[in-house]
Amino acid sequence: MVELKAAGTVQDLLTLLTLPVSQSWIAVVIDGKIRDKRTLLKEGDEVLVMPLGGGG
Repeated sequence: MVELKAAGTVQDLLTLLTLPVSQSWIAVVIDGKIRDKRTLLKEGDEVLVMPLGGGG
């Protein structure tokens, strides 16, 4: 579980997580819907952070 300050955004969350991939290669799903990095998070949101990938 990650705690954010009040009115935190998806971008704030991604900054806290320090993921090993570029943020341009990440999709964020909140409560089952794809959202952008400006989306405000609220208490109880279920957030899924997924790396986007491709085959070659």
